[in-house]
Amino acid sequence: MNLIFLLFFGAIFSLILFGYLKPGFVFPNSTYIYLKEGKISTSKRTAYFAFILFAVTVFLVISSFQYINTADYARWPMGGWSNDMSRYWFGFQDAHGLSLRKFLLTQGQEPLYIAFIWIMRKLTSHFSVVLLVAYTFVFVSCLKFLRDFILFRCTPPPENQEFAEQPLAFTTFSFFCLFYSFILVSFCLFRMGLAVAVSLYTYRYLLKGKYMKAYGTTLIACGFHFSAAFLFPVCVVYKVYQSKKFKFSFFLSLFFILFLVGMAGAKAVPSIMGALAGGRYTAYTNDGLAVNTYLTNFLLLLMVLYKRKNFLRTKQDSLYLVVMLSSFFILDLQLILGIFYRMIMFTYPITMLAIPRLWSVYKLKRKEMFVSLCARSFLVFYLVFFLYKFCVAGWSSYGLNAYRLFYFY
Repeated sequence: MNLIFLLFFGAIFSLILFGYLKPGFVFPNSTYIYLKEGKISTSKRTAYFAFILFAVTVFLVISSFQYINTADYARWPMGGWSNDMSRYWFGFQDAHGLSLRKFLLTQGQEPLYIAFIWIMRKLTSHFSVVLLVAYTFVFVSCLKFLRDFILFRCTPPPENQEFAEQPLAFTTFSFFCLFYSFILVSFCLFRMGLAVAVSLYTYRYLLKGKYMKAYGTTLIACGFHFSAAFLFPVCVVYKVYQSKKFKFSFFLSLFFILFLVGMAGAKAVPSIMGALAGGRYTAYTNDGLAVNTYLTNFLLLLMVLYKRKNFLRTKQDSLYLVVMLSSFFILDLQLILGIFYRMIMFTYPITMLAIPRLWSVYKLKRKEMFVSLCARSFLVFYLVFFLYKFCVAGWSSYGLNAYRLFYFY
């Protein structure tokens, strides 16, 4: 019942969020706020404020006031409790009475996350307040990201920027399947959720050509979860691609060579991670290779390359391509250390937008009806199957089956 409730809310939340991004979808004509003294003319977005306020309020409630197991056995990964939020609660409690330096040394987690928890512990004794602050940041990051990357019909583009139109219904569906389900995963992988929220600013800065800020936000994301290091090659590859110094065929060949070199040098990764993060990653060395994920990314990449002239029209499209290519560097790393699979989560925001873009490119025309029909069918199948796998496997493996509402810690 908890999963059904969260998915039902997620569907409503997605519709309200994208309705806010395109208020004309809900309020096609002039709108007024009626008061006792008369009426006030408002913008469509202002009239939509009550809906977005409702959605955000409910989102923050279900994110921040969830059940957390505070029994002693839930502190340790091998204690039989799979939801990591319990261990973050214990870490928050441990911060009491410790100096920042000692807290950093005893926790063994990323420094910015530790500093954030330490500061919050000085301000409040309630972990639910920490979650409230964190998920407010997640929502704001998501909203700003979508505003920069999405253009719907009849929406004027920002000055000096080209945009390719996104199909409203399919984009909403893609957001619900790929990104909202990841937000639910962050009810367990809390640090990962914060790191991905920060990564949205990296993508925004790349889109605007502000590379130093992109590197800066990547460092910040790494301060919450080391897996955000995936963003560094994205920044480099995107800058090289945007420089237009190389032909497209040479660019792909260069990537392929780097991919092969990465495979050859992958055996050096365990010793490097051992030096950076101690032995806490060794528990993940037996994780399986995510074959289905890489195969899907490969098929999406082939779809992009097949329609390259129609697809690669804007800076957003270029970033979609670069992230798809860079995702295969994760395969190099995962061949040695399975935990690197979590880097894939930094590709979800981009994949979420690339799929509707592909949907709009593969139009059902008589000349290529069969190809377009196969492509669109695959995109729908991928989104449905992604959500299905989350519901039947991820939901329990992350310990989210213990989710209950209206708890304050």
